[in-house]
Amino acid sequence: MRIRQYTSGYIYILSTDFGPSNIVSINKSINDPEVLIESLNRNREERLLTGEPVELLYSKKFENCNVVESLIHQFLIRNDYCAVTPKDYQISLDDAVRLVEIAAETECLSHDLVLEVKHRHCLPSDATNYYMLGTIFNGQFHEDRGEPCEPFQIDEQVSFSCFLKGYEYGDDRCIFELANCFETGLGTEKNSKKALELYDELYQLNKMAGVGGVFRVCMQENNHFKASSLLLDYFDWTDSSSTDESVGGNSDLIEVHESFTRVMANFVWDSYYLTENFEILEPFIGQLAEFQRGICLQLDRDRESLESQGFNELSAKILTCRDTFSKFIKSKATTAA
Repeated sequence: MRIRQYTSGYIYILSTDFGPSNIVSINKSINDPEVLIESLNRNREERLLTGEPVELLYSKKFENCNVVESLIHQFLIRNDYCAVTPKDYQISLDDAVRLVEIAAETECLSHDLVLEVKHRHCLPSDATNYYMLGTIFNGQFHEDRGEPCEPFQIDEQVSFSCFLKGYEYGDDRCIFELANCFETGLGTEKNSKKALELYDELYQLNKMAGVGGVFRVCMQENNHFKASSLLLDYFDWTDSSSTDESVGGNSDLIEVHESFTRVMANFVWDSYYLTENFEILEPFIGQLAEFQRGICLQLDRDRESLESQGFNELSAKILTCRDTFSKFIKSKATTAA
């Protein structure tokens, strides 16, 4: 990928002579656009040209105006904004200004990564695109598509900033990603309190998506009381969901069952990984025994996946976790009998 040189300059928006007020001209210049427009209008007067003087509606300076202009125009084209000329578009002034302001946030990215954003056609015009940007810069975007991800494409701080902006815009998917950043220290300082608050928020919106994070952070912080309360609430919810008449058809029931199994496998692994025992899960032995086979199968899948990637030590620990969990269930069943 060829890298162009940085060019400091302005992106500015002008009024036009096309009639409708929602047609504006978006341009770039290395010179101050106020001086440029003053000179342009003076030249019009000297040549006795008809029409209204050109009005400078907005301007902003960038360290790399070439890339910013390219991003803006590509976004306009790909979102079907009508182009009256290569520089003039049918777009309201407010929307045009918002687009430039978003480009101002994007410009803080390193140059290579800005070009990657351009290549992916995802200027962050809304929360959804902030989420996409975040997944590009943490490698998830490429991984989900089975594509190689070059080291220069990864920037954890930029990824965190994108997820934070997406969260502020109201994209619920960014809640999990942002919580994970705070939990693991990706692109920001570790902050278990903020991670727990975000996982809690996600849990209220989607119990399946948020429960694992709340439980894991509680266990890491030795907050066993909250972890136990969470498990009680979650299993009460799963019991009610399994008999919920709104769940329609066998396929929906199978999907719910598989989701429960995935979450409980996470409970088992997190308990063993962090405390090397299952004491906190003991009050829920009935549910765990019911899902034991699925939990062990899920742990085996995780183990095989890690082993195929060369994480042999972690794979071996998951195998130990599975065997220990099976013995734990068997011992509790024997005691109950």
